[in-house]
Amino acid sequence: MKRIYPITEEECKPHCGKPVLILMQDGTEIYGTLSRVEGGKLYLGEEEGGESAAEARATARSKAKKLSARTGKKGKARVSGAKGGLNTLAYPYGPTPASPFFPGGGRLILDLALIALLFVLI
Repeated sequence: MKRIYPITEEECKPHCGKPVLILMQDGTEIYGTLSRVEGGKLYLGEEEGGESAAEARATARSKAKKLSARTGKKGKARVSGAKGGLNTLAYPYGPTPASPFFPGGGRLILDLALIALLFVLI
């Protein structure tokens, strides 16, 4: 674990893409992957294209649903919930964006002025 001090854009930019542990001034601990630092803000949980990890998973799921809906028995389209259709709920249980431990469940933007300590997990 490497402590980043002072917490500035120049000090944080070389650590983009690495897992970090952030201690906020109110005592909240946040864990995530540092995506980018710009405009006095620190971004966690974004994919390379600026898309959050949660958005990327949702996009992949919707594409898979559309593909499976197109191919049913004998090439007919199958509607979820219809007789013989598949009804499942694939929701990841675990930490939520409101919880202090938030490993890549979505995008999180933090103001650099509110961060007390920043550690890069090596």
